[in-house]
Amino acid sequence: MRTKTAQKFSEGAENVKSAASDFQATTEIRKKYYPKLNSVEVIICMLLWSGGVIVTVCTLIPVSSSRENEFVKKGLLENGWIDWLGRHLDNTDSHWSFWKYHVRDGYIRGFTGHFIVARLADKIFPERRFQILLAYSLAFTAYFLHIEAVLYLLSHLVIQFWTVRLTKSVTACWIIGLGLMYLLHNTNGALKALYKSDPDKIYMLWLCVGMSILRNISFGLEYVLQHRRKCELKTEKSKMLKENKTQYYEDEKDEDLTFLDLLMYQMYFPLLFVGPVLNYNEFAEQSKMPPSPWTSSRATKFILNLVKFATYHLFIDFVLHYVYASALLYENWSSSQTLKIYHLCGLSMAQVGLFYFKYLVMYGLPAHFATSDGLDPPGQPQCVYSRHRMSDFWKLIDKGLHKWIVRYIYIPCGGSRNGPFRAILSFTASFSFVVLWHRPMRRHIRWSAMSWLGVLVEFIAMKIYRMDTVKDLERRYFTPQWSRRFRGFLSCFMFGFLIVTNLTFLAGIKMGDIYISRFYTENIMATILIHISLYGGVQSAMNLD
Repeated sequence: MRTKTAQKFSEGAENVKSAASDFQATTEIRKKYYPKLNSVEVIICMLLWSGGVIVTVCTLIPVSSSRENEFVKKGLLENGWIDWLGRHLDNTDSHWSFWKYHVRDGYIRGFTGHFIVARLADKIFPERRFQILLAYSLAFTAYFLHIEAVLYLLSHLVIQFWTVRLTKSVTACWIIGLGLMYLLHNTNGALKALYKSDPDKIYMLWLCVGMSILRNISFGLEYVLQHRRKCELKTEKSKMLKENKTQYYEDEKDEDLTFLDLLMYQMYFPLLFVGPVLNYNEFAEQSKMPPSPWTSSRATKFILNLVKFATYHLFIDFVLHYVYASALLYENWSSSQTLKIYHLCGLSMAQVGLFYFKYLVMYGLPAHFATSDGLDPPGQPQCVYSRHRMSDFWKLIDKGLHKWIVRYIYIPCGGSRNGPFRAILSFTASFSFVVLWHRPMRRHIRWSAMSWLGVLVEFIAMKIYRMDTVKDLERRYFTPQWSRRFRGFLSCFMFGFLIVTNLTFLAGIKMGDIYISRFYTENIMATILIHISLYGGVQSAMNLD
């Protein structure tokens, strides 16, 4: 028999696989508990939700037009496509403006070069293609972010690698990872010193190092797990030989992880700057696969997906010529009566929608180039308008970060299979890490606390709902359809809470408080209409499930 540590490793691997299939299992359960409504009711719910979103967002167009000249004078708008559309472009969304500023030099050139080098490596040196891609990534990063930034990034890798190699300790891996994270958030002066002549690159390096820390921790923990497993297998082999037994577990064929392995993982260009994060165990397994041939159908699919991301990019710019969502928030118009309650609803929907489409481009394009190399990075985020549960939102908006947290925080803390207390401890630790990684500002703390509360309420609600007494009452007093309607009614409040939670992250604490106060204290009829639309959104989401 295996020793305890080896058994724990195997159990942990099984738990990770089981956690990865949780969403699929949950979907099957929902099919049972979400009985179908008649087609007319389904259509009505879809119209209530989609119509509410579209109509309220469109009400911002005349508001944006009326403030256009004023915003231009304050420098909140730029010319954009004014010659084509006759309207200025909202440039106050810092994340989108940052992406557009670097898209030509940092992304189009970088990804084009990576793709060419990768295809040549596939043909000439397929067994060394990731080492060749490492050389390209180091060279381009030195050109794009300057050699000082590469040295700064490599210093993190050296510290993490040698700490883990010398200690082979999970605790040391976390201490160094969190320490580097603290330094990243509290040494802006050091980053600024690297870019005295080019300050626009500071944020790019900050993003790159932030993603690098996640990969550092992933590599370190996988290194420790591999080492422990080998030690246990060697001990077991020695024990069985002493007992004169001929059957024993063979030593693993994998060699110890090296600094080159860490470099190839960390500096893989498509995922280097903004992600999505790919766990090291998945990267190592996928990178060992031989390159797939480029058929005409594969090339066509690759090009069509590039066109898709370009279309998303143009769509966001088009919307920002007519809906000045960020400029309105910048001016705090929603805190006064200048914006009516339905304008405020449209502003919230516009912010959440733009957030989703930006994720599609910023995460989708790098992941798409990773697939061209035979990797399988986390999929694209799912539409935020189609998910009414807080837990589903966290699973599906950033799938890479979710898988990272599940493997390295949630499961080691106990997960959901070791009782309610361990489950609560697990997602408390997970959300605490999310705050530390994003930076422990008041806005991020509030956002994470609200998310934690939402997941906790859903967890408790599901525990109550699965009680036999509750199920008996439901069967006695409700038909399946009315049971679903009642759950939809209760869920619409959590759906609204989810939207406000996201707005707190996007627009800040003050704006989140304004949304809550105006939604629930300004006009009772508006509050009712808002929740009718949210009810339609919940039922539509249940149909998708």
